[in-house]
Amino acid sequence: MRTALIDSMHHLLPLAASSTSARPPINPFDMIPWGFFVVIMIANLVFMAGAAVVGYHIAKKYQIEPWLGAAAGFFLTWIGILIVFLIGNSQQQSRERKEREQQYAAWWNANYGPQAQQQQSPYAWPGQPAPPNQQGGPRPHA
Repeated sequence: MRTALIDSMHHLLPLAASSTSARPPINPFDMIPWGFFVVIMIANLVFMAGAAVVGYHIAKKYQIEPWLGAAAGFFLTWIGILIVFLIGNSQQQSRERKEREQQYAAWWNANYGPQAQQQQSPYAWPGQPAPPNQQGGPRPHA
């Protein structure tokens, strides 16, 4: 058995040698000139600067810090612009809602007179007393 394996080795060596290549593997970066990468990087910087300008103007429109909009636009591009827009739009809607509430309160006071203000409690609905251990004084021992 051992001699049969040794005798057949000279047939296996050429098969093993034929599978290896004398040429090194191809490097994909050697096929593309470096100028291509420079053009891509410059185009990316121009795109990011444009996104920063858009973020700056959206933030300025919605009365957010303009540098925050520019930074979000530059570093996060489309997602940053969307974040600045959504934050600014929600703040603008909140301001408009408060303004409508004040206009309605002014109209109500002009037509029906001022309403008595109830003291607001941080615990629940107006007028509800605070829990016993929150009214001051020492807490009861358990």
